[in-house]
Amino acid sequence: MLNDPKKSLVIFSEKAYMGIVAETYERVSTETGGLFLGKFHQGTWYVLETVDPGPNSVFQPAYFEYDTPYVNHLANKIERFYKSGLQLLGLWHRHPGNFRKFSSTDDGTNYEFARRSPNGAISALVNLAPDFTLTIYQVDNPLRYTQIHYLVDDSLIPPDFTEQKTAADFLPMQKLDVLPSAVPVSKPAKPRWKPRLWANPNKIRSWNLFPAFRKSQSRIATKPMPLVAVTTSPVQPVVAVHEVRLDANMRAPIDSLLDMVDNELVFLQSQMDYKYSLNLQNNELIVSMNYIHQMEYYPKKLEFAFGMGQVGGYARIDGNKFRYTPNFIMEKIYHSINNYYTKE
Repeated sequence: MLNDPKKSLVIFSEKAYMGIVAETYERVSTETGGLFLGKFHQGTWYVLETVDPGPNSVFQPAYFEYDTPYVNHLANKIERFYKSGLQLLGLWHRHPGNFRKFSSTDDGTNYEFARRSPNGAISALVNLAPDFTLTIYQVDNPLRYTQIHYLVDDSLIPPDFTEQKTAADFLPMQKLDVLPSAVPVSKPAKPRWKPRLWANPNKIRSWNLFPAFRKSQSRIATKPMPLVAVTTSPVQPVVAVHEVRLDANMRAPIDSLLDMVDNELVFLQSQMDYKYSLNLQNNELIVSMNYIHQMEYYPKKLEFAFGMGQVGGYARIDGNKFRYTPNFIMEKIYHSINNYYTKE
């Protein structure tokens, strides 16, 4: 059901409004723009955050193009700090002079935003002619524009919308206990990565599996790998990684595989958009990923299989096999996001 534009209103946080003004005057000689993040509630658009267009955007006097990977990344990072989450509400960009109509290219972009939400979207034009003006339109599907009013006032935004998470929301409720190895190692290899303290239990459990391979690979053929246990909150039982034995013929392929996907593991550890698990199956590393935020353009579930073949490393996804290239997971996510915006 479409909103009644006559009753619609946009309320900006002071921070969000300042972001529009600052970006406009930083790019005073060219077009520029950004995204609106916030909440829609009972006919009111609450814009809590704005996302700048990114360093690789195309800035020209009469043309502008977003740095898509950047804005997708930053929008998702900002959203995770809000307890109730944020929604992608719409976008803004500057037009030259006093031109306050959307171009045909703008129409296509606005339609894509509007059709992905039952509430439609908002799209704004900024002009410097010579003073700063902001004109906001509600965009409905089918494509229809209605100019609506806006206010800048933090006190008009419901406190529940602005409440942000604390460090305690990211720290796990679990206490991590790692049983010591029964096999002393004279010079343990330094793990290339560490589990983040705020990672989910599955992530911590998975990350501890691989340093164990590294540190004891010279003895693992004759001794079982120590159990890695995660002591969780009272609601959840203790979870343990099963013992794994690798014979001499398996050590080299596994070691080569871990070397190959080292950059993938670093990426997984550094990102906070997906819960993920890592498993070894038939000499392949299986990476299962589930998206945990609310940005609809991110792929929700992904599963990758990495392995070593006779001619080098490979990656499998959705039943298709590819020659492995570094940053395979990140590139797949970006490719999926780009497809979201270009599909008809």
